[in-house]
Amino acid sequence: PAVGETLIVAVRHKEEYLRATCDFRPPPNDLGSDVSYKVIDGIVYDNHDEVVNGIEAWDDGGDPTVCGIKILAMEDIHDESPDLEKSGWTINLAFQQGGIFGQEKLAKIEVEIHLKEDFLKPILERYLGHLPEHYDLSLIPDLTSTDELVHFQGSVKITLRTTSYPGFIIPVQMNGLD
Repeated sequence: PAVGETLIVAVRHKEEYLRATCDFRPPPNDLGSDVSYKVIDGIVYDNHDEVVNGIEAWDDGGDPTVCGIKILAMEDIHDESPDLEKSGWTINLAFQQGGIFGQEKLAKIEVEIHLKEDFLKPILERYLGHLPEHYDLSLIPDLTSTDELVHFQGSVKITLRTTSYPGFIIPVQMNGLD
């Protein structure tokens, strides 16, 4: 994503959960901005409960399991730091009846999304003739486990555009897996 372009940041949850709130916090920056956004009944509000101009609620065509925002023209405050150690976009979801994964006290989930090119497009992809266009990632943590290690299952769908030769090798990057 680039400043001036449209940016969509969204999350999807399981159908059986009824979402109460959905809040978005842009990556921390050096611009002194401390803005956050919340989506309520299809309207985007800032942290002062003012309707935000230039940002629309986005739900992937009416899907009640999707909560997102569509920034019509991305600004510097929406971009990430070039420092790979800094946080990305943070999305907080709160659910109406708690009990996610059968855990009564588990009623909130926080998701962090990075949009940095360095995370999504390693040098090999340019070498192998692919340009990533869309990532659809689903991770499901096993929150009922009592094991010290956190276990996940999930899937990813990647849309790649073949830009040059060879274009027949599909690279996959996984960072920080044990």
